[in-house]
Amino acid sequence: MERFFAAYERLLQSVNFKTYRYLYKDFNLDSRLTGLIGPRGTGKTTLLLQYIKDKIEDRGKCIYVSMDNIYFSETRLIDFVNELYEIYGIRYFFLDEVHKYPDWNRELKNIYDTYPNVKTVFSGSSSLDLVKGTYDLSRRAVIFRMN
Repeated sequence: MERFFAAYERLLQSVNFKTYRYLYKDFNLDSRLTGLIGPRGTGKTTLLLQYIKDKIEDRGKCIYVSMDNIYFSETRLIDFVNELYEIYGIRYFFLDEVHKYPDWNRELKNIYDTYPNVKTVFSGSSSLDLVKGTYDLSRRAVIFRMN
């Protein structure tokens, strides 16, 4: 887990505040499950990191990870969340590139149903399949769309 915390800190230290994405002022975590979707290159990752650095008071209870990390080819997301929740006290999970993780929508539903005091933010492709799928998240998630 230390490599995830180290990468998270490196990314936060390198985030640029010269320009904020237009959606930044409206983006919030009022819901327990928040989605940020849009085409590649629109600044979703930058917005997430800026939000964490600027708005999360206790960043020690937060983690940012990219779901295309090779770690997730052998470890399930729900197990990752459980370990960080139980052992490290993480309560905010920022999951970037979630569409690259197989069966992501079922596991996000399970996290939502199992951890009532966790806030989960996911980002990914602007595909409609990101929200509608076998495990429909549209009733649980607030979705922000970047153009």
